[in-house]
Amino acid sequence: MNYVHPFREGNGRTQLQYLKQLAVHAGHPFDLKDLDPKRWHDASISAHNADYEPMARCIARALARK
Repeated sequence: MNYVHPFREGNGRTQLQYLKQLAVHAGHPFDLKDLDPKRWHDASISAHNADYEPMARCIARALARK
């Protein structure tokens, strides 16, 4: 989503809203407050380098809290 969103500002917020809608649509309760902001930011940077594991861990942690 970071690459698709055409604006410099708002990429992270757009990505989080997309993630929330995707999770809810798939039947998973999801609250963005369950994501650690520092870990999510670091995971986003890693994803830019094609390392998606940190982002997957952030999502899994947030889903596990439910």
